[in-house]
Amino acid sequence: MRNAAVAGTGSFLPGEPLGNDVVERLFGTDDNYLSSLLGTKFRYWSIDPSTFETRYHNSDLAANAGSAALKAASIEPAEVRLLIVNSCTPDYLMPPMAPIVQEKLGIKECAVIELRTGCFGSIAAIAVANQFVKSGTYDNAVVISSEVSSSHSVLPVREKREMTMEERLTGIMFGDGAGAVVLRASENGGAVENVCMNSIGCGKPAGMITLAGGSSHPFTREALDDGTRVLHHDYRAVVELGREMSIRAVQDLCSSSGLTPAEIDCFVFPQANPSLLKQDMKAAMAMNLIPEEKIIVNVDEVGNTISAGLLIAFDQVVREGRVPHGGRVALIGGEASKWMYGAALVKL
Repeated sequence: MRNAAVAGTGSFLPGEPLGNDVVERLFGTDDNYLSSLLGTKFRYWSIDPSTFETRYHNSDLAANAGSAALKAASIEPAEVRLLIVNSCTPDYLMPPMAPIVQEKLGIKECAVIELRTGCFGSIAAIAVANQFVKSGTYDNAVVISSEVSSSHSVLPVREKREMTMEERLTGIMFGDGAGAVVLRASENGGAVENVCMNSIGCGKPAGMITLAGGSSHPFTREALDDGTRVLHHDYRAVVELGREMSIRAVQDLCSSSGLTPAEIDCFVFPQANPSLLKQDMKAAMAMNLIPEEKIIVNVDEVGNTISAGLLIAFDQVVREGRVPHGGRVALIGGEASKWMYGAALVKL
């Protein structure tokens, strides 16, 4: 039977790791309180923290991660048939970022798809790529999730204005980065064995929203002052519903796969921040779902890289050989913007 197998993975983090001392000083929280609360030690920024100049565009991060994945898969750019790029922080509202990444990867022609979502995006992108490869439409697909949040989070610092606690939390918690995976047609061996997805946001207010910039709230001069251009993050709702989505994703994946958590070697949960991830882990262990040693944690070292977080962690799992050949990895995605979750089960 034709499957979509993981042929290679890659990731890219821009610049040098930024410690809490640098970031807390920029955001006016020198007491280290917020960093201790979140548990984040380092993050990477595409902008220079001293000058705020752009060192890497989002498409640069995506292309670097994609190149690493292609190299690991021993696939030349000219061989790529489908490119799927996901980001909620693209270079521009228009044109799409996917064909820009295609060009930077040196792919003269291929099918491109762009998804515009956050932490759930990697799962959706893998689901789409899996179907195209399994069906025989394309023999391979490159999936990239890439995010640049630093250019947004440092706005109040650049403007030298008083910041809200929400803005400080955002600046300290989030980081930039990209992750990629190459899927290739295979008749045996590894495969994307299952993908499940669900949206439970009906009747629930958005957990994360940026009003200005869309067609409902075009960017105006007033948006500079009224707060509509700022990311609003309902942290309390994220804590409550985020954990529920993670647990439901694991349960749905195991139910639809006919497997128990014991038969899965590794779980990559949403890398929101270390404190939230620890709470998810405790909830999972309290339900006897997953032992702690099976859960991958890297958000403390790279920050919350939104949709890229799952694929950055997945690349780390593969590169470090944390799962044996033939082992299974569960990628768990959950997004607070409008409460979507999903999971992908990958056999290596």
